[in-house]
Amino acid sequence: MSVRTLYVFLVGAILALGCGLAFGEGANEPGLFGGLRGGATWQDRERFEYGQVAPDSNDAGTTNASAQDPEEFDIEGWGGRGEVYLGNAFSDTFSASARFSFTLFEQDDDFARTDGVASPAFWVPYLDAGLTVGGGARPLRAGIYGTRFRTAAVELDYESQIYDGGIDLAITLDPAAENRIRLIFGPAFGAVNQEFDYQVVGRAQGGGLGEGTIIQTDEDVDSFYGGAKLGAELTHPFSDCISFVGGFDGYLLYQSSELDGEQNVPGAGGTTISTIEVDDDEDEFAPRIEVRAGLTIRVSDRIRIGASYLFGAWFNAATVDNPEIVLVASEGDNRWVGDEAAHLGSETLLTHTAMVTIDFDF
Repeated sequence: MSVRTLYVFLVGAILALGCGLAFGEGANEPGLFGGLRGGATWQDRERFEYGQVAPDSNDAGTTNASAQDPEEFDIEGWGGRGEVYLGNAFSDTFSASARFSFTLFEQDDDFARTDGVASPAFWVPYLDAGLTVGGGARPLRAGIYGTRFRTAAVELDYESQIYDGGIDLAITLDPAAENRIRLIFGPAFGAVNQEFDYQVVGRAQGGGLGEGTIIQTDEDVDSFYGGAKLGAELTHPFSDCISFVGGFDGYLLYQSSELDGEQNVPGAGGTTISTIEVDDDEDEFAPRIEVRAGLTIRVSDRIRIGASYLFGAWFNAATVDNPEIVLVASEGDNRWVGDEAAHLGSETLLTHTAMVTIDFDF
């Protein structure tokens, strides 16, 4: 979590809570209410690409001179989510609310390639085009070069933090109705911080490199969101103490993302280290939706407990597009180079959350 993110959310939470706002199912009677939610979240991401299987550049013009698809990492998995809200119902038809949630994912994936007869190499692309080959002996003419591994153990450690907050204004259409419908709207903010840490260890060829060569790549993506939320919520009682609660929220958010990447590459003889740095930034609109459904049980006049399922989709979520390898044959010096430097891309981030809840009226 960056200092900038911490500052933005601390200020937002203090201002929202200081205004005496609230979030949640709300109280039927005017007054303060609040609660806590916690549970497990499954994150479903697209597969991240890093490195590529390709033949030796000397195979140019042969049937082996075709690069295969980039290697992919699968990092979907479970994380934890916590949420807090506090608020005030000004009447039986209107309430205002402040909410804040935090979700943490820590996942990893790995694969290995072993040497074989006439087996293609695993190429690790350099992140930027500014590096020279062999410690400066041969400058690149175009694109991004890479280091070739005959054997390689590749590991990705991935971590992401999702911060979500806002102020919800809620209007109950008919407080006396059996099925209570609330319209919810208000400002929303958020952030998604991601860390991609790759490590490749193996036997490299060329430039005096050999067994035990290590390439470390760290890429950080920080995204900040601001915009508006509009939703609706339905409460249907099954009895005096058990109710169904379901809702839909749509968000129109403006996203500002930054990529900061660094890669440590061994030089000739494996004795020197070259550090490659890349950065990129992008601003765009990023809509988001959330659908929820669950049950609540009133255990006293002031306390409700429950369980719910939430489905979320963050569209145009920022990710990293790493270089792909293409074959360039020029002046008798055939080599694999990259298509473009590492840069920001976009995808759809899906989450599935099972939560337990406790809501209370003061």
